[in-house]
Amino acid sequence: MSKINIPELLAPAGSMKALKAAVNAGADAVYLSGKRFGARQFAQNFSSVELEKALEYAHLRGVKVYVTVNTLIKETEVSRMADYLVQLYSWGVDAVIVQDLGVAQLARKLVPDLDLHCSTQMTIHNPQGVIWAANNGFKRVILAREMNLEDIEATACQLSRKIELEVFAHGAICYSYSGQCLLSSFIGGRSGNRGTCAQPCRKNYQLILAKTDKYGKYKDHQEIPLKDHYLLSTRDLAIYSHLDRITEAPVDSIKIEGRMRPPEYVASVVKIYREALDRIALKKWKPQKKELSTLEMCFNRGLTKGWLLGALNQEMMGRSRPGNRGLFLGKVVNYHKHDKKTVITIKSMFKPEKGDGILFKQPGKKSDEVDLWGTVLNHSPEIRKGKLFLKLHKPVKVGSEVFITRRKSLIDRAQEIMNNPQLPQKIPLDLEITLNSELIPLINVYVVEPSLKNMEVKYKADFSMEKAKKQPLSHETIINQLRKTGGTPFIIRNIQMDYPGNLFTPIGNLNHLRRQMLEKVQEKILTIYQLPSDEIKCAKKRLSTFKKDFVRKSKKTTEKWKMRELEEENKKPLQKQPHPLVY
Repeated sequence: MSKINIPELLAPAGSMKALKAAVNAGADAVYLSGKRFGARQFAQNFSSVELEKALEYAHLRGVKVYVTVNTLIKETEVSRMADYLVQLYSWGVDAVIVQDLGVAQLARKLVPDLDLHCSTQMTIHNPQGVIWAANNGFKRVILAREMNLEDIEATACQLSRKIELEVFAHGAICYSYSGQCLLSSFIGGRSGNRGTCAQPCRKNYQLILAKTDKYGKYKDHQEIPLKDHYLLSTRDLAIYSHLDRITEAPVDSIKIEGRMRPPEYVASVVKIYREALDRIALKKWKPQKKELSTLEMCFNRGLTKGWLLGALNQEMMGRSRPGNRGLFLGKVVNYHKHDKKTVITIKSMFKPEKGDGILFKQPGKKSDEVDLWGTVLNHSPEIRKGKLFLKLHKPVKVGSEVFITRRKSLIDRAQEIMNNPQLPQKIPLDLEITLNSELIPLINVYVVEPSLKNMEVKYKADFSMEKAKKQPLSHETIINQLRKTGGTPFIIRNIQMDYPGNLFTPIGNLNHLRRQMLEKVQEKILTIYQLPSDEIKCAKKRLSTFKKDFVRKSKKTTEKWKMRELEEENKKPLQKQPHPLVY
């Protein structure tokens, strides 16, 4: 039997809310971008202040943060890129994802200890590319989606040195090799390699058969009739049903795509994959139809197992329409004019509820047209004998297909995940509390987390307890107040307290004590991710030297080109000037 290898679960974070959703749902790592140099410039992304807060939030919960610096950059941006790389390094990011080899070389020069991941935009899709990345010091390769598991396994066998392999697990698929599609930049001036792809693959096209004249111009063209017109639109990737196969392969990380997706999507998808991986680790997993249907309701353009698991040709394409298809519910079989109710046969295990979004796909006026119409249910629908009765404000044609595109209960569940982290994500703490001779509480906090090496934090309160005059604090009252960790990443597991009784302090003091104690623990945990100040100083010194040299060389290059242009101009024959009176 193959050895089980539970890969890292890597989630998208296009905003702070999405980051919290990913972390709270159980992601091992997140990837995000600053306001510049990321390949998703239309996501909300992170300002400098937000990025520091994101690092703190994730690191306190043992989650890694990878920052995308994966656009191609211009010469005029080199200086700002240098500043950015040193800044990311000083903040303690776990790795940066790069496409531009110049950026990789710059990072090696300025911050050689910063881990680099090869972006999928590098289009590394074979053993030679992975070996090149390993030999050039990259920590990880994000493989092109076109590689299948057999190729990945063969590649791993050829590696002479260790490099991590990351694959896409869920989300949108690029029509071209990622990074090699220039269609958006050619037809609209918006380059995917600059983070501004206009997604021309999601547009409506006609297929034309035409002849050309002797000058290459089209003539005598005719349109080829087609059922579907989104000719370049791919389905969405979903390897959920094959996760056990992935865990038998030499894959170190599986990535969920979706920095443009809302936090609810991130929370729901990450939760499903997290629970599946955890059960695979216990050898108690098999695909659940309910979970696959939930993934369809989150967002899908039609799901495919992708090239990774051997899908080919039509299995990859979703040409009927490029937007969210939702979960197929059934078909319209009747319409009652007297009470204006639409009757639908239900083919799904999910029954629509009040607040759900419903989409009707009905035949258009022409045979190859489809009319789409949607609504949100403002009432609890009636269900009898496998049929659904909906009262709509307009009739729907018999034969129309019906889909659930928005599940209110799913959104509510995602909101709960975002607001209330799952208990396994909480860091357990054990407390030992004593009072000194001045009745000042002294606390030893033991961080019961192997990855934090059973850290210990000592804290002395800034107040004294006093002899009670009327109502002494009970042992239970003190413990109950200290256990209220709220929205922090901690959970108090055990409390041992040497308390003589008959003492008093205001409840506000106990709350203050708890907050201050937990802040001290947070500060201690975050020191693990902080770089020594002398290393940061060295990086800044290298940055200063580089920028001076770069400015000097840029000026020299500019002067050189000016001289060359002047020389070329002087070589040109003099043009005869027209007589000033001749027009």
